[in-house]
Amino acid sequence: LVDFQEMDIFNPKLGDYLREKPNSATNAAEEGVLGVDIISDEELTVRFTHMPEEDFVLLKNLRSQHIGKFIPVKGMIKRASQVKPEVVSAIFECSQCGDRYEKEQDSSELKSPYKCDCGSRKFEVEEKKMTDTQNIVVEEDPESRAGSEQPETLSVRLKGDLVDPNFQKKVVPGNKAEITGIVREEPLKKKSKKYNIYMDGNYLEPTEQEFEELELGDEEIKDIKELAQNPEIFDKIARSIAPSIYGHHQIKKAIALQMFGGVKKTREDGVKSRGDIHILLIGEPGTGKSQVLKFTGQIAPKGRYVVGKSSTGAGLTAAVVRDETTGEFELEAGAVVLANKGLAAIDEIDKMSEEDRSSLHEAMEQQQISISKANIQATLH
Repeated sequence: LVDFQEMDIFNPKLGDYLREKPNSATNAAEEGVLGVDIISDEELTVRFTHMPEEDFVLLKNLRSQHIGKFIPVKGMIKRASQVKPEVVSAIFECSQCGDRYEKEQDSSELKSPYKCDCGSRKFEVEEKKMTDTQNIVVEEDPESRAGSEQPETLSVRLKGDLVDPNFQKKVVPGNKAEITGIVREEPLKKKSKKYNIYMDGNYLEPTEQEFEELELGDEEIKDIKELAQNPEIFDKIARSIAPSIYGHHQIKKAIALQMFGGVKKTREDGVKSRGDIHILLIGEPGTGKSQVLKFTGQIAPKGRYVVGKSSTGAGLTAAVVRDETTGEFELEAGAVVLANKGLAAIDEIDKMSEEDRSSLHEAMEQQQISISKANIQATLH
């Protein structure tokens, strides 16, 4: 893992070369690392992170000029496919003379050599070199959208060590992440002159995680322990929630308790009791209910703010969608699933239809959502 900014300080030309010719730059970097004696025989991939803020490109600004360039993007992981093996290169054997040819596989279909030296065009696959791959869909942050703009999405392909079981804990729908990679194109249809843009992922770094994944520094731990000694810490936390809105102290105390949560209990007979509470705010218009909701959704890790009037049951829980590349059905997480181990703030819940509101009952009581659609049976938490 290479820190781009440190490399840029060491030699600015290296950074420019990586941005403009990423394939050659990454190959040269891997050859250079393999030249060091201490490196083992394991396959190695050089990853780049911490690119300068001015290099980041908004998903809505991705154009044809970015194809073939190494760029960083920010967004929220909206959907993640299953990890599946993919052929990187294959060795073909001629059916007549037995000659062998190795061919790199860079398309969606397995391609054999065109013709053998003996004139035969019949080949059989003898060996395959494979790697694990995963497709994820990244959606741009709500903060980067202006007005009523539709959120842009980008398909990102991860492979190699980026799909290891340990790394997969970072690739969770709902997590916000910074992704570096090479922008590539693929035709919409066979022989089409229009193309789709996707990213060949080089590295993924989550920027917003669950409480359990946050790493605290020594100074932060010291500050937390000092605050814990303060006898008025509960009131202090309550007052820090939406401080510009006067009053509502009891409501703010309840929200503080909700954000910290309780302890989930599992009984001897296997029955589970949730440790989190739900809050329903009822009041006259213009008393600051929506502002408190918005503020809470912003400060809570993986917080989501949605308006009930414009939300459906599928949008809040989960929907089954067909993947454009594979044609398979996949689950797309809704707002409540994306807020798992975070907080979902739903405004104007009384304006929702009875049917859509009832879809939240299982999520609120059992803290899970059961799906049985399009031959997909799943339980989401």
